[in-house]
Amino acid sequence: MVFHEPTSQNQCYPTYPYELTAPLPLNTHLSSFKTLFMKKTLLSVIYFALSIFPIQAQTLYGTSFRGGNDGGGTINRFNPASNNLTVARSFDDSISGFNPLSSLVQASDGKLYGTTFFGGINNYGVIFSFDPSSSTYTKLKDFDYDNGVYPYGSLVQADDGKLYGVTSYGGGGSSASAIFSFDPSSLTYTWYNVFDDTNGYIPSGYLLKGNDGKLYGVTNVGGSNGFGVIFSFDPSSSTYTKLKDFDNGIGVLPSGNLVQTSDGKLYGTTASTFFGIRPSGNGVIFSYDLSSSTYTVLKYLDDVDGTNPSGSLVNASDGKLYGITVNGGTSDSGVVFSFDPFSSTYTKLKDFDNAGGSKPSALMQASDGKLYGTTVKGGANGLGVIFSFDLSSSTYTKLQDYTGINGADASSAFIEVKGCIADTAYYRDADGDGYGDPNNSIKTCRQPAGYVKNNYDCDDHDRIHQPRNKRVIMCRHNIQRCVKAKDIRKMLRREWTLGPCITSSCSTAIKEQWLKTKDTQKKLPETVDAATIKMYKVSSYPNPFVGISTIKYELPVDSKVSIKVYDLMGRVVAVLVEGDKKAGIYTADFNAGHISRGTLYYRIIATSKNKRFEQTNKMTQLQ
Repeated sequence: MVFHEPTSQNQCYPTYPYELTAPLPLNTHLSSFKTLFMKKTLLSVIYFALSIFPIQAQTLYGTSFRGGNDGGGTINRFNPASNNLTVARSFDDSISGFNPLSSLVQASDGKLYGTTFFGGINNYGVIFSFDPSSSTYTKLKDFDYDNGVYPYGSLVQADDGKLYGVTSYGGGGSSASAIFSFDPSSLTYTWYNVFDDTNGYIPSGYLLKGNDGKLYGVTNVGGSNGFGVIFSFDPSSSTYTKLKDFDNGIGVLPSGNLVQTSDGKLYGTTASTFFGIRPSGNGVIFSYDLSSSTYTVLKYLDDVDGTNPSGSLVNASDGKLYGITVNGGTSDSGVVFSFDPFSSTYTKLKDFDNAGGSKPSALMQASDGKLYGTTVKGGANGLGVIFSFDLSSSTYTKLQDYTGINGADASSAFIEVKGCIADTAYYRDADGDGYGDPNNSIKTCRQPAGYVKNNYDCDDHDRIHQPRNKRVIMCRHNIQRCVKAKDIRKMLRREWTLGPCITSSCSTAIKEQWLKTKDTQKKLPETVDAATIKMYKVSSYPNPFVGISTIKYELPVDSKVSIKVYDLMGRVVAVLVEGDKKAGIYTADFNAGHISRGTLYYRIIATSKNKRFEQTNKMTQLQ
């Protein structure tokens, strides 16, 4: 939250209400002028919350198949900065689920969702949620004989908000497996019996949500050759499509899940190359071009560089793919490798040994740029380890040994959990009109029922059924009024702002005295309103982009300018501009080569003699 500093500790000062309210969607702008009458867009001028409020430190969550108090597996919490591993949940009660065999996924509601392979009332596995803010575990669904059993691989949240996953066996005892969806809001479970001998069955890894919204995956068995297939599933139409049959010589027994890179292609690995009486060969790295339906073997693995890939490839921030093998290398204990899809260069990075961990099982990249993974063997207790690999220095570090009590057989990858926003203020909305009482607020990580993010209500006990006649609080130069919502546009043009003038308990006399001090004779900068914003322009191109994007901004007057780029965790990843600029048109290049693909936000603050312009826009890094 940004404040204009008082001249002494005993003075109070006005704060602008746009700075007091937690934001709604970040891609809304002040230029959305016509919708100011609507409740949601009244909040569209709020700051980018993740850069205002502190968030939790980097935290990884994962599961182990065995270990814990009763051998049923664990949910683990790991803090890389302090190298602290704790058991967030021990699967001790078979009715609540036993032996998780998948990574967790953080859904849009902030909770973690996962499955167990065994346990539940039918001992066919369960779907569960885990709230990292309260450490609350909840069993949501028992798998049963008629609707799919033994879930395998991790869940993925599709564009429709539902979670999708796969089971090892289909409904009614079918051996063909199934895809299922689960709606966290309604607890509705639906299964799709799409697998068979021809289309493939027994999926490997988890489903990948592609850029087109479809889900992509691989199976270990079935298809025209019996060696598995690549498939797609469209959640919007429930349409399953077989895309490619695996075959001898080009890879069999696909391992892990697919990844999609900035070129739009799918990449994956197979555990073997041939299948005769038994699997043979060392496995391959392959690509599949969705636009041309072209399958290409990119690398045949060998004993020296690592054999039999495990887990899934990681599409890292440097544009390379990283992976692990369970065998091969100098000690035949597996390796960490990189593969550059643009140059087709394979590099072995680390040979595992027994002391430092052997038989690696999973890998991921965290926001600090390092790779984190697990092994199922080796280490001090022979139960596997947690390790990191620093890409910048090629440094491997064993971080933790699994002991059994803290987990064992951790075959699924960690995920980095986004910390909840701390100390966010929510205001009581007793009359349910969407406007909050500025004198009745609480601070919490998540919005409770009956509370809203704004504090505009003049009378929280008076609900007006005609929103245009609702009276809301507005402020100008420390003068506060209740005005009808239909007059908001007119008041904004006159430099009034939504919300109360003051949130402190200082007396009016002190406030007025501060406003009259010599140091504050000049008019305080105010957030520029919708009528003035057209004078300032800011955009980025290309967007989406790969590598470098240029931010173009126009200043109508001399201004002090700050432009910063933030990631989804609210951290500043780049400071592009910081200083005084003359009126004119400028550009600033943002090089995102060191940042993983995904959504970023850039924020411009331009302050002139008596105006203040702020805007936050979204940009997407594809590489």
